[in-house]
Amino acid sequence: MLSCVTVVLTFSTRQACTQSSILMVPYHPLASQLRKVSQMTQMKRTFTLPVHGIVTSPFGSRWGRLHAGVDIANSIGTPIYPASGGFIIRSGWFGGYGYSVDIRHFNGYLTRYGHMSKLEAPIGKFVSRNDKIGLMGSTGHSTGPHLHFEIRNHYNVPIDPKSFEPELNVGDSV
Repeated sequence: MLSCVTVVLTFSTRQACTQSSILMVPYHPLASQLRKVSQMTQMKRTFTLPVHGIVTSPFGSRWGRLHAGVDIANSIGTPIYPASGGFIIRSGWFGGYGYSVDIRHFNGYLTRYGHMSKLEAPIGKFVSRNDKIGLMGSTGHSTGPHLHFEIRNHYNVPIDPKSFEPELNVGDSV
């Protein structure tokens, strides 16, 4: 069912409201959901996978807790690139992530790259998709050479990378 919402626009407190200053705006209950779908479609064009390899562990519950990213395995030393352009806001040792990099993107999202063997991007540097940020490794709490890749929204809530790249199933070559 399509209905209308009346929005009154006034340009001055002295101006009388006339028919020409009333704007009829179509409203549909699914409008907010359609907006979300549109935003997700835009995001799919925003992020690309940072490395080639085999998906070994998906986003989701693992060993009773949230595995907040996806693991992509390849050889130690495989180059890692940003999923999108942004600024390096953290680069160094980060507990279980080992050597890792965080990039803040213009859309407010953050991407995290963990278990790297070598870091090649200093804090504060702007990087684009073509700039190597490091090399794949097995540092921190790791069971073998792989990249742990996370996407976090502007509230720092982890987002399943599969939302942006549907072909991220365990065993897939990406």
